[in-house]
Amino acid sequence: MSTKIQWCDETLNPIIGCSKISDGCINCYAEKWALRIAHIELLNNKDFYYAKVVDTGNLCWNNNVIFKEEVLYKPFHWKKSRMIFINSMSDTFHKKVSFEWIDKIMIMVKGNQNHVFIMLTKRPEIMREYFKNRKDKEILKNLWLGVTVENQKYADKRIPILLNIPATLHFISAEPIMGNILLKETWLKKIGWVICGGMSGTNKYFPLPEWIENLQKQCEMNNIPFLFKQWGGISNHKNGRRLNGIIYNEFPKLF
Repeated sequence: MSTKIQWCDETLNPIIGCSKISDGCINCYAEKWALRIAHIELLNNKDFYYAKVVDTGNLCWNNNVIFKEEVLYKPFHWKKSRMIFINSMSDTFHKKVSFEWIDKIMIMVKGNQNHVFIMLTKRPEIMREYFKNRKDKEILKNLWLGVTVENQKYADKRIPILLNIPATLHFISAEPIMGNILLKETWLKKIGWVICGGMSGTNKYFPLPEWIENLQKQCEMNNIPFLFKQWGGISNHKNGRRLNGIIYNEFPKLF
């Protein structure tokens, strides 16, 4: 589907449904969007997909996931090269997602070398297990792997696992950023892209500017592309605020 996410051209959701596991999940945009679609499904009494993965009474994920295999055929019909975020409405490496499903996604990725596919997870330990046990050990040049690191706690936990998984490009998403993050020197040598942004949505809050500025400076000093998505938070910043007078919108080279 078309997307307002600045760092990709398309989102592709063969898997929908998730569950919250860390601080960055508190104000989950995907959960709110899924509840909205589920409400429409129930009103129209057809195509029950999202209604299967949310609890409409308690307004939250219900910890179920479903696989829509037919979605995987779409990129084959897109002639123009695109950056495609896989599973914006789930986590590809959720504990209930079968490796057989991920195998089918990987076949689709391999068959569409004209596109770049982006996988982002909060569960790198499962990502590591998948790639360790995957029969096809080929590193696909058009697949980028990343982890969400909302604060130092999760940076320390997730980044080392990510960087030990073979990939053409490793990236981190500090969105929503919820504290100052110091990237270790050994990480900086391997990270190929950093995305950063404040928390958006109904319960958003304004991050401290120094959290974002410090992260940007670390990237600048190490020649790492840095994409500053948005501040989020307080209403008087709703029209956007430049970072050090500059809007950073840097992407890695595609190939």
